[in-house]
Amino acid sequence: MESGAPIELIHEGRRIAAADLERRVQCLVQDLRQAGLKPGALCAAFADDVLKIVLLRQALRELGAGLVPLAPPSGSLPDELRRWGVGWFWDGRQAQKLARSAGGGQMPSAFLVRTSGSTGEPKGVLLTESAVEAAALRVNQRLDLRPDDLWLLCLPLQHMGGLAILERCRQAGSALWLQQGFDVVAVAEALATGWITHLSLVPAMLWRLLEAGVRPPSSLRVALIGGQALSPPLAEQAHAAGWPLHVSYGASETGGMIACESGPGAGLAAGRVGGLLPDVSVRTESDGGLSVAGPVLMSGYANPEGRPGEGLVDGWFTTGDLGALDGQGILWIRGRRDEVLVSGGENIHPSEVEAALAGVADLGEVALSGVPDPVWGTRLVLFYTGPASPETAEAICRERLSGARRPRRLVRVKSLPLRGAGKLDRRRLALMAARHLELE
Repeated sequence: MESGAPIELIHEGRRIAAADLERRVQCLVQDLRQAGLKPGALCAAFADDVLKIVLLRQALRELGAGLVPLAPPSGSLPDELRRWGVGWFWDGRQAQKLARSAGGGQMPSAFLVRTSGSTGEPKGVLLTESAVEAAALRVNQRLDLRPDDLWLLCLPLQHMGGLAILERCRQAGSALWLQQGFDVVAVAEALATGWITHLSLVPAMLWRLLEAGVRPPSSLRVALIGGQALSPPLAEQAHAAGWPLHVSYGASETGGMIACESGPGAGLAAGRVGGLLPDVSVRTESDGGLSVAGPVLMSGYANPEGRPGEGLVDGWFTTGDLGALDGQGILWIRGRRDEVLVSGGENIHPSEVEAALAGVADLGEVALSGVPDPVWGTRLVLFYTGPASPETAEAICRERLSGARRPRRLVRVKSLPLRGAGKLDRRRLALMAARHLELE
């Protein structure tokens, strides 16, 4: 970056110096205090303006209050806010007190992050300041984030993947380049400046950059990939194009990343996500599920009674994933427990089938779902976005998959259903599969 006044943020092509940022934050602190917002309160806001969320987070932190970021508005406020004890809403101009919650308040938190996974009902993840700081410290050490670095933030700020970047940069004293969501052209232009050192993407974003022929600049040291499994063929393509991949694993409940693999082999083995961060522990339960403990964990899920530790058992959080450490301390993730499909008497993990078919140009992006079947138990349905005819797609599947793992129905679609952060929406995928069955 060019020399000059210290830069905290770059937003819409304009640099915001540290002094200007602090002035705006202090004005917001005064507005919130005058409105009556107290320490320990939870304040919701739509994440439709990234700069607004950055300023609000800083102001709430000074007040000892927590941020509840919401997806850009598509109607009224979510019903669960009242159940979760969220007492305030900030519309970008003023703070409004919400109707009294149905139960008691929650414990003081830095964030309440709304999450539902790929199939479940919405939950509110409560993360304390100490957990957020513990996570940022350990991630910064692993990623070597320095005060003179610049992180390009193009992930949505209603999700932990985006929020965690704010905390990492604040703790390291690094600068942030803010973008309002992911756009291939905008990301390419930012990378072309030669200033960006860190970038976070989900696999679908990485694929779009590769498809557009975007190459990483020499300044980029970390391309952090998370949100869902990275297929080995996509990782191989990215390595060949020079992307410095860091493949990560984590969840909202763990404050973001808890394991990471980097180097020339990152992402080349399906399910391998690297070593754990310091002070993070995992164990494999009897059903193969993965549980996590450590200082980065949430304090619990928000609930009407304000009970602490909701969703934790003796300090352990049981994820929805199947995983284990190997003998070298490397974490492997096999897929989601709630996504296992039983077909022909075998447990089929969609992520494993998708990994086997990823990288086939004629198939494009792929996703596996299933529908009830009187013979197989579950009939596997593969959705793909490539130009292949169903007959060609079936032949490809026969070459790469055997027996019960081979899809029995292949459907070409324009695009796969995604959730806010670019993750595959398994619930909508299952509904699509059911609709196609009805049309047969």
